[in-house]
Amino acid sequence: MLWGDAELHTKHKRMIEIMNKHPKELGNNFAFREMSISEQQTDMWRKIRFIQENYHELILDKPIFEYPYWAWIEYAQGKQLFTGLHYSLFSAIINVMADEEQHKHWMPQLLGHKVLGAYAQTELGHGSDVAGLETTATFDQKTDEFIIHSPTITSAKYWPGEMGRYTTHAVVMARLLIGKKDYGVHPFIVQLRDRNTFKHLTGV
Repeated sequence: MLWGDAELHTKHKRMIEIMNKHPKELGNNFAFREMSISEQQTDMWRKIRFIQENYHELILDKPIFEYPYWAWIEYAQGKQLFTGLHYSLFSAIINVMADEEQHKHWMPQLLGHKVLGAYAQTELGHGSDVAGLETTATFDQKTDEFIIHSPTITSAKYWPGEMGRYTTHAVVMARLLIGKKDYGVHPFIVQLRDRNTFKHLTGV
């Protein structure tokens, strides 16, 4: 079937109903064709804020991780923009892998868009070969911190989804090093920008 099963069909209808109910706020008039990338992103987040304030159940409940809810902006603007990975990878990874304490800290910020996330796995010399990744996360026992480092040109994160313009944080896939032991590739949450000014943090 074109729409998949009955449940997916219902979700599609829900998205269309919301858009039709708010043509001024959410309607797709293909204005993006005349917009710069920055203007498109401003328009995108304006629509996200409208959804968050008026249909918070789509943002704050688990359905946000389900298609088509996390892709609703593509309906609203008529083209794919740079929000999908915030939901489908960044938020979803934390939702699945975080413990109870981490959940309480991160999930309200993610689903309330206080934190905007990217996903950094692919490296210039390794593509998506996770086993070959070179970026390291070395545990510093003195400071109780992880030092994230891409030591070579081939370890540079390449095609780090959604990191380029607006994200504040990223899930970075890196090799966990404690002492002289390599524990393999793990995900690390790394802050990239100041959440108020959006300027890059020192060392990023």
